[in-house]
Amino acid sequence: MKKVVINWKLAEVMQANGISPTDLAAEMKISRNAISKMRKHYMPRMDGEKLNNLLISLNTLRKPGKRPIRVSHLIVESYTLEEMERAKVGEST
Repeated sequence: MKKVVINWKLAEVMQANGISPTDLAAEMKISRNAISKMRKHYMPRMDGEKLNNLLISLNTLRKPGKRPIRVSHLIVESYTLEEMERAKVGEST
């Protein structure tokens, strides 16, 4: 089993903001099936234009009063302590 360093949190972000897959598909002008594939726990392949469209659509549909949804809400890094040391995570330049 491969270790996942990047966690994709689209499903969690959608749930926290009251966004249904059907509404997101309509806003993005893509199929409901495409949204279903994007909601998996691994990050789907997407170019900058698709990611931008996703963020605009999520923010258009988010609950009133909620903070804007950012890339950092969708993509979360998870390292072990050993990986953090090896990758020098947290070092200042």
